[in-house]
Amino acid sequence: MKCSAQQVIRKIKLESPPCTLGITDGSERGDYAGSAHMLRRIGRPHQVVNLMFQYYPDMEHWPTQGVKWHGFYRNNSLNEGDGYFPLVLEEGGAWGRAYLKQIADVRAHGQDPQLTLTLHCDTPNEILERIAKSLVPYGRMRLRINHECNGNWFYFNRRWSFKEVSDFFIRFHHILHEHAPEVLTVACWNGPGEAYEAPEKLEKHGKVTPDQLGPMFQIADVISFDQYASLHYLWPDPTFDPQRPSGFFSIPFEYWWKTLVDCHELMSALRGSDVNIEVHEVNQDAELFGVLGQADWIERFYREAVARKYPWLTNITFYMFRDRGGLGLEWENTDDPEKVEDRPALAAYQRAIQNAHFEYRVTEAAEPVSEPLAMKWVSSVESEGVEISCHAPQGGEARILLPREQHVLAGCGGYWVIKRSGEESVALPLVQGENKLQFFMPPPDGRNNVQGAYETMLSEIPVVELT
Repeated sequence: MKCSAQQVIRKIKLESPPCTLGITDGSERGDYAGSAHMLRRIGRPHQVVNLMFQYYPDMEHWPTQGVKWHGFYRNNSLNEGDGYFPLVLEEGGAWGRAYLKQIADVRAHGQDPQLTLTLHCDTPNEILERIAKSLVPYGRMRLRINHECNGNWFYFNRRWSFKEVSDFFIRFHHILHEHAPEVLTVACWNGPGEAYEAPEKLEKHGKVTPDQLGPMFQIADVISFDQYASLHYLWPDPTFDPQRPSGFFSIPFEYWWKTLVDCHELMSALRGSDVNIEVHEVNQDAELFGVLGQADWIERFYREAVARKYPWLTNITFYMFRDRGGLGLEWENTDDPEKVEDRPALAAYQRAIQNAHFEYRVTEAAEPVSEPLAMKWVSSVESEGVEISCHAPQGGEARILLPREQHVLAGCGGYWVIKRSGEESVALPLVQGENKLQFFMPPPDGRNNVQGAYETMLSEIPVVELT
């Protein structure tokens, strides 16, 4: 039967929760899983999906992915970069413009891309302009340039001084603001990590001083913080023994939060006012604490974020969705990437993020409903859609009939699905009693069709059939 006759339709707006959620998909440690797969496995989009790329075109065998480590290559690769997917500006080849394909996939599923990019600090302006202009059609997103810049482990840190890294960030920042003004720049600070018990190691790290990294953190649009609770940072060391580990660090739970507060205070003092901080890499390594220990930590961590409710902690991006080591919600077989297994962390993460502190906020728009329904997608925290109130006497599941040719993001009670072009319907779970079904239309190819947004019409009001 169809939805109750008391069905009510209204225009709605999608807004930001107190703390947005992000997740990394693909890196030197795992393949790109795709947003459709992540949406099915997790049950909701993320506001931010972090993508990992490098641009080192002068390296031998470019473009390949990986870094030589302990006598063999991560991901069977041939170069010695940072291990991320190669950013290739040209169309041809296996890696041709893969970064834009991932960006488009992320936006098509109602999420905002964040491109993490490591690259040479002497990259010429014309290349930076090409990168910036290539991002314009995809609207609002972030570019995390040479992240963890105060460390000494990335290729760019081994070739250029901290001052040169900062100068390059500022140069790229201005080019982006000129040619791709909707792209926000992200400066990323790394926590103490393995220096927790050996603070003298921090003397080799960069400082937020005028002669080092201070200027880039003063100009960046977004400040982010990377700090794992534990990490086997020499992965994939074939001699690693979790009973007698080496090449790792682990820090106490309370100390992790202290390092975040310290970062906030440092950046606020540097910029002269209170500044928001986003956490862009965080996890507990299952190689050190086991898969159940990782799962327990994830639930505790997000519970703590809710309890603390720092108004300046505006995003948490989990690292990562799929991993060949101990960081994934899914584990990817090192020898056969087609073999993927769920970790207990996946169910723990699903439970952990089910809190109003992280959930989508939907408010009623002032505009009345009229057919066809005008829909507007700006970003995952600023969009316009429609909502149908539906009474389900028994609960169960609803079949939502939508125009076959249209691409729609549909949700109810915190569970979301994508109806692709060519499909006639999607299914959503209902609770007994009143349900609110929400519909938005992100760009099916990830691209905006007007300045700053994707605008379209939902040609027919969705039909809700109770099953």
